[in-house]
Amino acid sequence: MWDQVEAFGAVVRQINNANPDGIHLLCYSQGGLICRGIVESMSDLNVSTFISLSSPQGGQYGGKKNIIIASSS
Repeated sequence: MWDQVEAFGAVVRQINNANPDGIHLLCYSQGGLICRGIVESMSDLNVSTFISLSSPQGGQYGGKKNIIIASSS
């Protein structure tokens, strides 16, 4: 995921540089996690608003013990 943060972060930095008054980030699902990574790792960005929709910002409930694997045998 950090590869995506770096790649999208480069684009966000260009947009940020072209808009000195600030930018708005509206992100969905995994994009919310990527945007959060960008905001947290690039402290020089001027982000006016960060909105994350349907992103697991607090983690994901459950784990391997909650996964049921179906067997065909």
